[in-house]
Amino acid sequence: NGISGTATFCEGLAGSTVQLGLDVNIASATYLWTGAGLSTDPAAPNYQGLKSPVIALTDIPVGNNPYTVTITLGAPCNTTSTGSVNIIINGLPTIVTNAPAAPCFPGTVDLTAAAVTAGSTPGLVYTYFRDAAGTITLDNPEAVSVSGTYYIKGFDGTCSDIKPVVVTINPLPIASISYASAPYCKRGTATVTQTGQAGGTYTSDAGLAINATTGAIDLLNSTTGSHTVTYT
Repeated sequence: NGISGTATFCEGLAGSTVQLGLDVNIASATYLWTGAGLSTDPAAPNYQGLKSPVIALTDIPVGNNPYTVTITLGAPCNTTSTGSVNIIINGLPTIVTNAPAAPCFPGTVDLTAAAVTAGSTPGLVYTYFRDAAGTITLDNPEAVSVSGTYYIKGFDGTCSDIKPVVVTINPLPIASISYASAPYCKRGTATVTQTGQAGGTYTSDAGLAINATTGAIDLLNSTTGSHTVTYT
């Protein structure tokens, strides 16, 4: 990677690699690397006998990882030399996402609220996205109005990670009620026909004797005149 001495990387994602290398161009030289993530398989890209082995970052643990190479020169020198490099892998910050409470439409969700990322590494700087790769910025993350999966990236000044969070916006319940025989005489009971969302409450003015649970109206004990019934 063109870095000598010490190289620093964030904890690797799948597909990320680091290549060890030497500024040596002697055809007769042989090499032997030691360090984390190297292989003894000559066919492997991370074979320790290559001049420039390629190591998957996922094979290098978090922390300081020293690598040493022994270079053996053939005739006429017949000597050895060593070189070294340190690879420091910084761990990713911990991102915890907590699904926010689901409001009813037209309510919105604030993904920037502290409760959404409670349990994450303290002091992170957050950005918000529509995609897992973190390439499509989410506009107005403090007022999300559409259900879906969104992504929160946390950056600790060195490394970052991204996690999904699910937002749910509940649609408003739909219901209708009707009293088929209105107007009524002042006797008996008027029953309601209700469709759609069940479990609501019936209310009206003080002059209407209505059962709040069933919507049935006691006509005898209700006052004459027009009354409006509301179902919520």
